[in-house]
Amino acid sequence: MKGDLSIILEGKYKNPTTIKLPLDKQENFLANQIETLDNIGVDKLRKTTIYLDPIMEYYYNAIIDKATKFGMSNDFIKYYDRHLKKFTDYYREIYNEQRAKLNGVQLGKIGEDRMEKELKSFEKVQGFKTLSNVQLQFGNKSFETDFLVFSKHGIFSIEVKNIGEHANYSIQINPDGQWLKVFDNGNKVPMQDISSQVNYHMSMTDGLFAQYIEETGNQVPEVKPIIIIANNNVVVDNLANLPIYRVSQFIHIMRNEPVIMNDTEIEPLYNWISQFQVPTKSYEVLDYTECIKQGYQVFEEISVHLNVIDELVNDLAFNTDDYFKKEIKKSIKH
Repeated sequence: MKGDLSIILEGKYKNPTTIKLPLDKQENFLANQIETLDNIGVDKLRKTTIYLDPIMEYYYNAIIDKATKFGMSNDFIKYYDRHLKKFTDYYREIYNEQRAKLNGVQLGKIGEDRMEKELKSFEKVQGFKTLSNVQLQFGNKSFETDFLVFSKHGIFSIEVKNIGEHANYSIQINPDGQWLKVFDNGNKVPMQDISSQVNYHMSMTDGLFAQYIEETGNQVPEVKPIIIIANNNVVVDNLANLPIYRVSQFIHIMRNEPVIMNDTEIEPLYNWISQFQVPTKSYEVLDYTECIKQGYQVFEEISVHLNVIDELVNDLAFNTDDYFKKEIKKSIKH
């Protein structure tokens, strides 16, 4: 199917659609879109135009005369660079957006995997039970918890954040709970309110446990919130004295707590909470499938036109003076 060049001549790009996917499915979805964009070769197309630019003006009249015989419009030839830049910039923007989204999903997954591996290493030895990456229903609301640990030392609600692993900033948490990125030049930028997120999860968890106490008459110790920074690279200045630790610190922190529960208390509570698990929540993600399909068709059409122009330029180059032959060769090499 031929691509419609009016897409780039008039900017008639398709808009993305919004779909909902759980985080564990977003990774493959985004990776597939990025791979498809790589295969289209937008960057390669842009490089083709770069070496044509210096000589197009010189050969313009000759190219117009011959290229129109091959079915190319004057508008495409006259404005090809302007429109191609717009076209390639558009698809580069899609690529960067999907790549950033994928990086975020992957970093989060890497952090959670590190924590899960740590917990599994000690689960049997320490005799605790864990609910991992769980979505729980309470009333007409549901909430996510990265990890709920049921141990003889109490119950721990763990929120994992793999922030700053590859970044050039440190993290400062003000006494009022505000999280800031602090850059080397001293600039400070507010971050997502992680404390608020943890507080919400805690209130929902407490609500569930209150229901358990009401139904069974069994007492439940106060749930302890824990924030895990899932890498050792970022420096954290915790001025708010929040319970923030690295992955490897959690077991030590837990073991330092007094023994307040036994297996006969842990097992029924764990089983009771498990019944409130629901499928993981889906989140909005932009689907550029149709945009990419459109782009591929246009790319093929553009490539045909550029190949014709390329042949015409090369043909004309052999009939010009030595200076321009050298300039053309330099441009092609680059």
